[in-house]
Amino acid sequence: MNVHPVLLDLSKNLIKNPDRYEAHKSFEPVLKNFCKDKEFIHESLQFYLSNPNSLSNIRNNTIPLHSSGDIFFGINIFCPIRDRADDITSDNIHHHGWRLLSTGVISGEGYE
Repeated sequence: MNVHPVLLDLSKNLIKNPDRYEAHKSFEPVLKNFCKDKEFIHESLQFYLSNPNSLSNIRNNTIPLHSSGDIFFGINIFCPIRDRADDITSDNIHHHGWRLLSTGVISGEGYE
């Protein structure tokens, strides 16, 4: 993928900053802006889905945007459960052990 320059900068800043908590906090506004940027989201989805192999082994609904070492940026799609409840998904945002997780919600609403 042609990685967005802002994601490259964020990745470099995370790697350089010895305080990952501070680094995560510093890019919170950027993450919120990406969640509102429909052009960025559309281009990311279009690029990913234009590859016929993208959905061939789909266990997690994750669209990778950039990966560097232990830093990963992606769009996760949390599908509704079978009864179509609008507040419960088939997967949940969850913690990944020792990793830090920064999230934003494209709909603009939070999550519980």
